[in-house]
Amino acid sequence: MTAPTPLPATPEMLRQAVADGVARYFATRRARVQPFVDRHFSLLGSAEIHRAALGWDILRALANIVLAGPHAGVKAAGSLARACSGPAWPHSARAGR
Repeated sequence: MTAPTPLPATPEMLRQAVADGVARYFATRRARVQPFVDRHFSLLGSAEIHRAALGWDILRALANIVLAGPHAGVKAAGSLARACSGPAWPHSARAGR
C-alpha cells in the first residue's frame, strides 16, 4: 500500500487553518472565564480561597491585642527604672544602651 499523496496547501489555506485554530482556542478560553469568575470572585469563593490565612490572621490579631498591654507595661517599667536609677546602679547594667 502506498502513502496517499498530500493535497497541495496554499498559503491562504494555511492562514485560514491557523485562524480557525486560534478562533477555536480563544472560544474555549472565553467559555471558561465566567465559571472561573463565578467560582473565585464571589463571597463564598473568596472565603474558600482565604479560609486558611484568614483564620490565622484573626488569631494573630487577637494575640497582638492581648499582648500589647503587657508589652507596654514592661516598656513603661523599663523607662521608669532607667529614669529612677541613680549612681547606685552599676554601670555594667546600663552598658546595653
